[in-house]
Amino acid sequence: MKTHANLSIDTELMSRAKDKGLNVSEITEIAIAERLRMTELKTKPICGFCGKDEVLASKENDYIGLTWLWPDDKWICESCLKWKIRQISVVGSVSQ
Repeated sequence: MKTHANLSIDTELMSRAKDKGLNVSEITEIAIAERLRMTELKTKPICGFCGKDEVLASKENDYIGLTWLWPDDKWICESCLKWKIRQISVVGSVSQ
């Protein structure tokens, strides 16, 4: 059984999601389930690529640390993120 919920979402963000045909209800449900799972397990998130455990990236630490990577639905550390960006850059420049 499902219930209705009221959400406050940035107008521009909602418009872009609608344009892309994204199911905001499904995305919200997945995000809440993931957050609950992390809370219930009481484990520190780790990088889904290298296994490194770091603090979560935030404004206070200049956004250095683990970042949530979507649509992969994994945490990624700063070094793996830089590595992935370099991979994309190389592939993009080769195909042009």
